[in-house]
Amino acid sequence: MNLKQKVGKDNYHNGRNFEIKVMNRLKRQNKIKLVIHSSGSFGLFDLMAIRYDGKIVLVSCKTSGYLPPKERKELIDYMETKQTENEIIQLWYYKSARKFTKKIITTKDMEA
Repeated sequence: MNLKQKVGKDNYHNGRNFEIKVMNRLKRQNKIKLVIHSSGSFGLFDLMAIRYDGKIVLVSCKTSGYLPPKERKELIDYMETKQTENEIIQLWYYKSARKFTKKIITTKDMEA
C-alpha cells in the first residue's frame, strides 16, 4: 500500500467514525425518532434523521467543516430545487479536537 492509499484509507476511517459519533448524538436527542446512516456516503448527505414532529433532518458530516466547491454547488442546487419545507439541512463538523458542533444551513449561508 502506497502513502496515497494509506492517507485515503485514514481519511475514510476518520470520516466514518465521525459520522457514527454524530449519529449517536442524534439518537440521544429526544426529538429524533430514527437515524439512518448512508453507507459509503456517495450521496450528498451522510445521515438522515426523522423527528417525532415529522420533520426530516438531512446531515452532511465534515471533519474539517470545509465544504468543497462541487459539494457546495450540489447542496445549493438541492436547496433551490428539491428541498421541502419539511426538511432541515445540517452540517456537523469538529469545533476542536474533542468537541463537534452543528450548523443549520440555509441558502443564505451558501452565498459566500
